[in-house]
Amino acid sequence: MISTPQRIDFLTTSKFTPILGVGFPVVSGTGGYFTATQGMTSISASLKQLILTNKGERVMMPNFGTSIRSSVFSQMDETRRRELKEEIQSAVATYEPRAILRNLDVSFGDTQHQLTVSISFSTAEDMSTTQIVEIKL
Repeated sequence: MISTPQRIDFLTTSKFTPILGVGFPVVSGTGGYFTATQGMTSISASLKQLILTNKGERVMMPNFGTSIRSSVFSQMDETRRRELKEEIQSAVATYEPRAILRNLDVSFGDTQHQLTVSISFSTAEDMSTTQIVEIKL
C-alpha cells in the first residue's frame, strides 16, 4: 500500500500545528547560526525581518519588505508617519497573515533621524495573548 504525502500548510496555525520559524537576528547559538523558534517568538522574528527588509532586497519577491530604512533620512512629518503605518499594515497583511495587529505606532525620536516602530499583535489561535515588537532605527 502506497501512502500519500500529507500537505503541510505553514500559514495555518492550530493547537496541534506549532508555529515554527527561524530566529532573527541571525546569531551564533547552541543550534548554530540558524536557530529554530516557535509560537509568538517565530512571528515576532518574522515581523522584524519583514519591516527591516528593503523592498526589492529579497530575491524573487520585489514587494517584500518596507521602505522604513530609507525613511530614517527623509523629512519626518505627520504625512510620512501615516504613510509608513499604512505600508507596514499592508506588508503584515500580505506577508505575515498569522499576526493580527492590535496596535501599530510609528514615532520619531527627540533628535532628527530617529524612528521607532512598536507593534502589538496576537494570533487567531490565542486572541487573549498579546506580544509587543519594538524596532528602533
